[in-house]
Parts: sequence; structure tokens; C-alpha cells
Amino acid sequence: MPILKTTVSYWIALLLIGSCFLELAGQTSDPFAQLVEQLTPNVVAIKATFAGPEVENGFGFITAEKNGRLYLATAAHVVRGVDKDKIAQKIEVRFSNDLRWVPATYIKHWDQEDLALLELEKPYYAQWQPQCADLSPGGSKKVRFIGLNEEEPNWVDPGLDGNIFRQDDKMLHFAIGTIGRGTSGAPLLSPQGIVGLITEDADRTSRALKITQIQTLFSGGGKLPYYGLLPTNTIAAPPIKKADEPVPTPISPIEEADAYGLIPIKGGAFIMGCTDEQGSDCYGDEKPSHRVTVSDFKLGKYEVTQAQWNKIMGSNPSKFSNCDECPVEQVSWDDIQAFLRKLNFQTGKNYRLPSEAEWEYASRGGNKSGGYKYAGSNTIDDVAWFTENAGSKTHPVGGKRPNELGLYDMSGNVYEWCQDWFGNYSSGSQNNPSGASTGSHRVNRGGGWDGPARDCRVSNRGYDAPASRFYNLGFRLAL
Repeated sequence: MPILKTTVSYWIALLLIGSCFLELAGQTSDPFAQLVEQLTPNVVAIKATFAGPEVENGFGFITAEKNGRLYLATAAHVVRGVDKDKIAQKIEVRFSNDLRWVPATYIKHWDQEDLALLELEKPYYAQWQPQCADLSPGGSKKVRFIGLNEEEPNWVDPGLDGNIFRQDDKMLHFAIGTIGRGTSGAPLLSPQGIVGLITEDADRTSRALKITQIQTLFSGGGKLPYYGLLPTNTIAAPPIKKADEPVPTPISPIEEADAYGLIPIKGGAFIMGCTDEQGSDCYGDEKPSHRVTVSDFKLGKYEVTQAQWNKIMGSNPSKFSNCDECPVEQVSWDDIQAFLRKLNFQTGKNYRLPSEAEWEYASRGGNKSGGYKYAGSNTIDDVAWFTENAGSKTHPVGGKRPNELGLYDMSGNVYEWCQDWFGNYSSGSQNNPSGASTGSHRVNRGGGWDGPARDCRVSNRGYDAPASRFYNLGFRLAL
């Protein structure tokens, strides 16, 4: 009989081991589970502390990386309170592979969509996958999510599939039995990638903001650096490669653009001042025309926006202030120096204002110049917001056609401060001129929404006292 017991025990143990093996094999062969495991490093737990102290917990996920900074999407109510009317005193995030909470900074929110944008310095242990977006969620598609908040945040796949049962232009409506309070901000996943951000974590039926809406708001039509996710159409094993064949590394488009939209300008020589295409419109301070050579530099593709100013300075001085993507105005030359100090401290770069010569060279189209009267055209309405078409206000940057170098609004919208003191021209050739050695007025260029066509010409010069603030005067960055 002892022999029989041993034999039975052996077979029972073998069956149990086999059952466990089959279960594990089934799990590892599940492509949905593989996707969840792959994208877990993209997800962060979020803890927002308000006065009281009141704490709101949730999740978020990485949408872009640039210059050692990570940008995150989360639900606005996680960092602004349930009624979205508070300001968190402290925001911290935690990654799945580390116990530490690290500080994050609030950038912006969209209350209607219940969406917020955060940023933080990338920890050395943070790794993530940009190829993770499903931009075409269909009805009745299976979904899961990553993230539950109990006593501690858990980066878990609850394992139970839910379903999208309805969708509209912005939102996905889904049902899943394992969701719970504290999941807001977590990614909603289909078998093809992230389809949305959970904004409502009620039991069984919930809502998520579509990833396509996050793409639209975070990218600003390609002008903002906060969205760098790439689509993932299928979850499949990588193709077998030869031993000597390099494995390509996906590069997010976000890595190809400066965070403030600066683009490289190849240096060269040009005639500065009153040139033939300006006809009889030249003012006296545009003469004499003279040959100038400038070195390579970088210049903002767009004028600095109100959102960009507010992010650094924490306020918006603009008269036309209900427009994040409109150029910031009512900023003096002196104000801009304070902005640059803060910006350069945060980024470790040396952003600056362009010299007057750099500005005119770029406005004329640099080494691709077509010899136009305005920046990119002889027809001002093509390239500029000015007194006859602006409707007595500024407009979002990039709304008109760019010039030959891809620079927008070099004519019109707002006048732009330059670095130089204003002074008279000389007829001699110059290399990288920096203006007068001293003075009482700083140069500004380009014309504005309230100015005539004559003031929007590439050679027109303006000037004001460094402390002056006007609602038609802004700037763009150089490097």
C-alpha cells in the first residue's frame, strides 16, 4: 500500500505541475498580455497634494520625451481636484520599477476634456515605448487598462477584458468589471495599443478620452512638442534578423524638433536695408543698403506663444489672453531678458533674441531667398496678419503661409523684439553686426496686426524703449 500512495501522489503532483505550466504558457502566448507587459513602463502613478492636506491619486502615461524631459497625460481632475477648481501644491509620480516618488510640474489643462499635461525630468531608470498608439478604435473592441490604486498603486493588468460599447468624436464609453476609484488617468488599451485615457473610473461603465484627441491637443497642429507617440497596428513578434543585421531603433518625431520650434538657418551674405523690391516704400532709416554676412544660427519657426510664456513665467500679460497659441504680447525687452534667464536655467541652453541682421536675413529667406517684399511673398495677404485682414486682434501662430525657410509670421501678427540697440546704418560691409554699441531704444521688426502693409516689409525697422510694452509687440527665440 505505501507503494500505491507514492504512485498516486506522484501523478497528482505531475498533473498539478502540468496544469500550472499550461496556464503559464497560455498567459505568455496571449498577445494582449504581452502588450500590457510591454507598455507598463509607459505608465506612472500620480499623487497630487492639495491644501488641507487633501490627496488625489491617479495614473498617467508618457506621451513624449525631449531634452531629458518626459511629458505626461493624465486626467485633469487628478491634479485639479474633483471639481477641477484647485491647484495642487505638490505633484509626484512613481514608475513601476522604482519605489521613489519624483516631482512633476503641471503645464496645462483642458477642463472640457478632463485632460492635463505634466512634465518631469526623466529619471535614469525610466524606459518607455513610443510605438504604442491605436488611433482607430472600433466599436465593441476588447479593452483592458493598466493601474489600480489601493493602499499602494499597482501596475497590474486586471486580466478581465472589457468592451467599448459606444464612441463619439472625443470619448470612448466602455464597460469593464475590474475598474475602481484611483484609476483615472490610466491608459485604456486595445490589443493594438493605447486607445484612450480613462477620465471616469466608476464601476462597470466608464469613459476615456480618445488618444486622437490627446494627439490633437498636445501637438497643437505640429507646433507643440508634447505628443510623440507612434501608431501600433499589430502586436507581433519581431522579424528574425541575421546576426550581422542591425536592429532599427524607432525614433519619435518629437526628437527631431526643438521644444520651442527653432530650426537651423544656414548662414550667408545678403544686402540689408532698402533694396530694389521695396520700391518707394522704404523709410529713411533703412538706408544706406549694405552687404552683411551672418553665420549659421537657429531661429524660432513661430513667435513665442502665450502658453510658452505662461509655462516659464507663470502668468500671461497679453491683451488678447484667451488664446494659448497666439503670440504673447505686452512684453518688454526687459521682460524677455527675465524670461530668457529662467528658460536657459531650466533647459541648460542659451536661448536669446536674434540680432537685427539675423532677423532680416531669415525674413528674406536666407540662402533660399526669392527676393520678396514681404516674408515669403509679394502679396501680403498670403503671409501676414495686418490691419486690413486681422480683425483688430492677434491670431494663432502659423496661420499664414511660411517664407522660404519655413518661418511663419515674420511679416505681421506682432512686431518682434531684436537684441540690438537701434542705430543708423553705414555703407560698409559687415560680418555678424550687433547694432549700435549703446542707445535708448531696442530694435523690433516685422510689423503687426494693427500696422499697414508698409510696416510688414522685410526691411522695415522699428524701435522702442526697452521697458515698453505694447499689445502688438512680441518676440521669437534664437540660438
